Amino acid sequence: MEPFVRLNYDHGLHSALPRRTRRLIKAGNCFENEEYVVVRRNISPCAKTGPELIHLSIKRKDGHQARSWIDLQFIKNCLVGPETEGVELFPAESRKVDLANQYHLWVIKDTKYRFPLGFIEKGDQVPE
Repeated sequence: MEPFVRLNYDHGLHSALPRRTRRLIKAGNCFENEEYVVVRRNISPCAKTGPELIHLSIKRKDGHQARSWIDLQFIKNCLVGPETEGVELFPAESRKVDLANQYHLWVIKDTKYRFPLGFIEKGDQVPE
């Protein structure tokens, strides 16, 4: 997959987009490659003691589903860093927002942070 480049605002191309989207592009928070468009936003911690987050909003340019784990890992590595950890949340139905084939990764900014789940080491095996 090709690396991501920052989307530069072009009035002729982007003037018809919603104001919020135009602001994100102008702020340098939008990235693209041949297959995906990604918006990267810093998010304040939910709790005063929680870690700082980066929210990646990911859409394929062709509108199809983006269910490739390899692609999502590549996007996280390129736009946040290879030693950061992120999650995709499957929310309670009462919090679900499902308006498009759009995916959200919530990545911890701290490269030393590790979620208290998953494999401890690269060679760990799935329990039988």
